[in-house]
Amino acid sequence: MLALRLPLLPLLLLLSLTLLLPLPADGREEQPGEAIRRLLEDAFPSEAMKIHQIPLRNAPVLRNFYQQRSFAPAWTDTSGLPRNSANQLLTAIKEADAEGLAPRDYHLEPIRVLSSLLAIHPAPGLAAELDLLLTDAFLLLGYHLLHGRINQESGTAQWQIERSQAKLNLALHAATTEDGNPQAILAGLLPQQTGYRELRATLADYRRLAEHGGWPRVPGSATLRLGDRDHRVVALRQRLHRSRDLSGAALQGEEFDQTLQEAVRTFQRRHGLVADGVVGRQTLTTLNVPVEVRIRQLELNLERWRWLAEEFGRRHILVNTAANKLELVEDEQPIVSMRVVTGTPYRRTPNFSDRVTYLVLNPYWNIPTSIAAQDIIPELLENPDYLEQSGIKVLNGWEADSATVAPDTVDWERLRSRPNTFPYRLRQDPGPRNPLGRIKFMFPNAYSVYLHDTPARELFHRQTRNFSSGCIRLEKPLTLAAYLLTDTPLNSTEALRTALIDDASHNRHVRLPSPVPVHLVYWTAWVAPDGSVQFRNDIYERDDLLARALTTPPPMLASR
Repeated sequence: MLALRLPLLPLLLLLSLTLLLPLPADGREEQPGEAIRRLLEDAFPSEAMKIHQIPLRNAPVLRNFYQQRSFAPAWTDTSGLPRNSANQLLTAIKEADAEGLAPRDYHLEPIRVLSSLLAIHPAPGLAAELDLLLTDAFLLLGYHLLHGRINQESGTAQWQIERSQAKLNLALHAATTEDGNPQAILAGLLPQQTGYRELRATLADYRRLAEHGGWPRVPGSATLRLGDRDHRVVALRQRLHRSRDLSGAALQGEEFDQTLQEAVRTFQRRHGLVADGVVGRQTLTTLNVPVEVRIRQLELNLERWRWLAEEFGRRHILVNTAANKLELVEDEQPIVSMRVVTGTPYRRTPNFSDRVTYLVLNPYWNIPTSIAAQDIIPELLENPDYLEQSGIKVLNGWEADSATVAPDTVDWERLRSRPNTFPYRLRQDPGPRNPLGRIKFMFPNAYSVYLHDTPARELFHRQTRNFSSGCIRLEKPLTLAAYLLTDTPLNSTEALRTALIDDASHNRHVRLPSPVPVHLVYWTAWVAPDGSVQFRNDIYERDDLLARALTTPPPMLASR
């Protein structure tokens, strides 16, 4: 039986409301199943269904579920008392906090109140209300564990049970059987990848750290480096010790020694900073970010994990745009890793999953209309020979047989002032000036985003690498291509270089032996394969938007 945990006044108020509920016309006490039927049938299909002013999010699904079981209670026994499965579900709701979710979104307090009231005064009406609340909570929590609480594309709270109707129905029926274990069933809906579990454990660890006061600030603003002797060095040691960058054996001392320098480097690497071992302005600012901010980052990135497919693929490509890094992963282990250049804050690389199906050697670059209007035309107006010098042709459409157009017959000044009416396609030939470099990885998508080579190799040495127009430029494209073309004649970088030289002026499509999933993610916090907890700056300013969206109440599922 669920324990009595709430203050007496709310219990008495709800109990008084319950005792005033009318009896059936024949004067007999209503049975739980009859009470459930009445609550569901009395609610108008066009209106939100409520239990004591508490909106149920899933009324259409609730009706179907209880009709299928002839309105028999799912979580309470024949006497109206909660079953053990109800206790397990209540525990799962409380533990939603461990996933970065808010237990209050899943009727936590109303369920506690009704359960406590039933412990005092078993009543069919109360039992029916509790049953509906528990089922509603199970469905909504299950959906959020499966797909996330926020819609990745719209950024708003989501509830679209049609997306996973069959799976949620199976989970609900399994949870409400006589020996059902809803706590374990809900846990099975979570991402099962090691990365999610490690991030979840890190959240619990950082919360414990916060309960013990977090970490101290490092005062002052002057730079600290090897050889310095300063009382601030003591604070720096304590700060790095609390975040496990410095061992307890090195906690004492006012001198900035080599052990402390290496601890600073470890901290800098974990936060995407230049690992020079010097505590300058940027490193000091990062050191003084409160633990509560890091906790929020961990919660937000658990949500981003839940947006992803249940199966990443045994072999897959993972691009973290917040870290400007790509990994080719097999069996959850990275086998290829490289730096990438991603979109600017004004032309952000989107997040989605798709499949790489083929490569293009010596690709043409079909210049997006927005880039043609905003970037190419201004260059052309400054230099009439710009198109010829850059190997760019003007075509009269986007079809394969589109004819070329003489650039001097086009009114470029007019098109610059009216970019939305741009009627041409600008296509750059393969060659050393082509920004796609010598190879392109194709996964056709609505964003026209892909992975590609680049002639601008110097950009990979920058600490911040957000310079593209949305696509992802690769540091080691031939290495990635060779792995994807395993078991083909082009399964080495040498073979690929030869093919690129042989067809230097023509593009060539090469289909992969089998499609490879690619996941473009935006993780500002994650756990690396070596166990280090990584944080990155929110370059696209998405964290605050997501944090605000997570406080929005879940929407209703419209009646049908």
